[in-house]
Amino acid sequence: MFPRQQLVSVPYAVRAGVADHADTAGDALSLGGFSSENFVQASEAEDFLTAAELLETLESLGFEPEIAWADILGIPADLADGDADTLSTLFCAAGEVAKWDGLTWSCDTDIDTHLSEAEVDAFVANNGYALETALSTAVASLEGGDDILQTNVDTVQTNVDAVQGNLTALSNSLDPVATAGLPPDLLDGDDNSDVLASLVCGLDQVARWDGSGWQCSNTGDRVATAAPGDCDAAGEGKVYFDSVSKTLRICDGVAYRGLKICDEICGDAATVVCGLPVEDDCGTACGPLGTAFNTLQCAEGNTVECGVAIADDCGNDCGYAGSKLTPSQCSAESTACGSSVVDDCGNECGGVGEFCADGLCVDGVCTVYASCKELLDDGQSTGDGTYSIRPDGLGSFDVYCDMTTDGGGWTLIMMMKGDDVSTFRYDSAYWDNSDVLNELTTDPDVDTNMKNRAYNSLGFSSIRMDMATLGNSHTVDISRGSAHELFTGPHVDTSYQRQDFLDWIPVDGSKWDNQPNCNLKGFQLSASQTNCRYGISMNNEGDCTSNDASIGFGCHTNSFFPNRTTQCGGSRWTPDEAYPQRGWIFVR
Repeated sequence: MFPRQQLVSVPYAVRAGVADHADTAGDALSLGGFSSENFVQASEAEDFLTAAELLETLESLGFEPEIAWADILGIPADLADGDADTLSTLFCAAGEVAKWDGLTWSCDTDIDTHLSEAEVDAFVANNGYALETALSTAVASLEGGDDILQTNVDTVQTNVDAVQGNLTALSNSLDPVATAGLPPDLLDGDDNSDVLASLVCGLDQVARWDGSGWQCSNTGDRVATAAPGDCDAAGEGKVYFDSVSKTLRICDGVAYRGLKICDEICGDAATVVCGLPVEDDCGTACGPLGTAFNTLQCAEGNTVECGVAIADDCGNDCGYAGSKLTPSQCSAESTACGSSVVDDCGNECGGVGEFCADGLCVDGVCTVYASCKELLDDGQSTGDGTYSIRPDGLGSFDVYCDMTTDGGGWTLIMMMKGDDVSTFRYDSAYWDNSDVLNELTTDPDVDTNMKNRAYNSLGFSSIRMDMATLGNSHTVDISRGSAHELFTGPHVDTSYQRQDFLDWIPVDGSKWDNQPNCNLKGFQLSASQTNCRYGISMNNEGDCTSNDASIGFGCHTNSFFPNRTTQCGGSRWTPDEAYPQRGWIFVR
């Protein structure tokens, strides 16, 4: 009941705990689980005691209340008035209790008398109590620890037994002098006849048993701080510590010498010169070799090839390079003509340079020749190949020289590409101007179009034209100041005949059987609508007014009619067909 109050009505004068468990579901036929027969029952109001009657009854029984009934506050009116309680009409759900809310009784959950399992566990834990499961675990852990402790105790005992065994073995192994071998005057236990009493030793010396008697000795717990006597042959090996110089001194039989004290710390290899062993401060080698610069390992410059950096054995730069004669740096080809050949350090290699930016080095002088023929005649030929010439005195340039065909001395001035019919056709400006084309090409085996400066500047007395292959030539002895002069000048006939031209081109000669007439030939030929820089022009009619075929260099017919034009080769009529060929023009 809330608030908690003691019932004063006799039928209900039971503990509050019983009232808390009242079962109201059965019309109050039981209380606290006990049937109503176990309680005094009264249904009439006159059967209840009034407050005054209750006090009187209690006093008669020896109970005297300490406070007046009127002083008790908070008792519900339905209890204080002495008549029937309202609880008799209060019905609650199973498990609920009657609860006073300050004004009246109502049903509510029994939250004040019943704790949940979690609440009980929390209460136990918060007040320092341990759960049974935790206690069981702790007991098991302690029992396990007890076993471990016992095991450790057993191990310690075993170790103690082993130590005792070792001590016993040590005692048994001691030299008899350490036990039974003691002199009788010490073993007898008295204080007389001890020879030690008459033994006088030097400062800091100790008495030492030598197997037969006691002798003074320098060996003890510490070294003496003063010389233990004179240093002579008999005192060799005596040692003392000189506190002034802070050094150990040892007698070598002549004098006391100082001993060096060191800590045996190995030095840093980088502080020791290359190749020398690294030592500790005791002077003992301790492993690696030094890596610091070692000038003694730097070779003399004249023993190392020119330009090679000189270093010690650890690779440390010595600061200079080798200066020894180095033949691999000697090159006559890269040394100026006539100059002594030297290496990069200026050492004489022997011989003179052959390099000329212009011309050839002849007798130590750069000489530029006008043509391949001059080179050949002056004995400067080294065979077919590229040479530098200067035909007009305006600067040299490279050309291909044929030094073997027909006596040699031929200068290549033009080349015609085999499948091209237009670059050097008759009306091309290249025949008439001084422009060059691919002039750096000096290899006759390259199939390309080429025209160099020799075309306009090199005079000659012979000209050679090769068709299809080198050596398939028409050679004409004729003198001109340049090829330009010849190919742009008046018509010049040659001794070559129709058949010579038909044999010149590697095409069946019968292709031109239908063109037997005209046969105008030579340099700069022109007939009606037909021209050639060099070649032959043919016609089927008996004149030269409508020529239809040609063979040679820079030829065309019928005003450049398709398939009637070539820069080197030939063309025919019926059917119209051109036969372009590779071409070369040399002069000498």
